[in-house]
Amino acid sequence: MKTLYQYEIDGFYVPGGEIFTEEADIPAGYTDIAPPNGLYRGQWTGQAWIEGMDGKELAILLLSKAAADIRSRRDTLLAESDKDVALDRVWPAGQAESGVLEEIAAKLTPWAQYRQALRDVPQQPGFPRAVTWPVRPA
Repeated sequence: MKTLYQYEIDGFYVPGGEIFTEEADIPAGYTDIAPPNGLYRGQWTGQAWIEGMDGKELAILLLSKAAADIRSRRDTLLAESDKDVALDRVWPAGQAESGVLEEIAAKLTPWAQYRQALRDVPQQPGFPRAVTWPVRPA
């Protein structure tokens, strides 16, 4: 006699749904492989039991990963723009004539706005599903 373990259409284990049979054929919705002990939410893949997630749990996981990926891209863009706002690039050594501060401010302002827009990406409505990336200054 063998024990068969029941699973739902989405593969989730049905506790207490075991049947005992001497039949060679395994009916649909059952497997003869026991789910491992301690499995919080067993899900049958057709070949093995895994720790499963329902649709809501999976959606949360995917959104978390998307948010982490977007933050990583944002951090990379911020790091890449560091060189563009370094003072020695916008105010070369020996340039001390009048109007220099205005020129520096004119060069730095678009970069400051760009960098702030990058920092604000996670606060955009629809984040992380829909993100509008700021345009890098010329």
